Amino acid sequence: MRYLVEAGLTIQLVEEHDEALFDLVRDIQGKLLGMELLVQLNKITLPDEINVEQAKTMAKAAAAAIQARQFGYAIVIATKS
Repeated sequence: MRYLVEAGLTIQLVEEHDEALFDLVRDIQGKLLGMELLVQLNKITLPDEINVEQAKTMAKAAAAAIQARQFGYAIVIATKS
C-alpha cells in the first residue's frame, strides 16, 4: 500500500481475498495429484521439462505462505489525489 500512497493515490477500499488464492492453490495441488496418478497409470507421458515434484513443492510452499499471511490477494480501490 505504501507504494500506492507514495504515488499520490488515496486508498478508498481494500478487499482481502486470501481464501480465493488458497482455493486456487488447492485446485492446482489437486490437478498435480491427478496428473501424477495418470503418469503412474501410464495414461499420459510428460515431457522431460516438466518436474512434477518441483511443482508440488512450490504449491505446498504457496499454501503455507498464504496460511501464514505472508502471501495474499486483495482488490484495492484508490483514487488519484
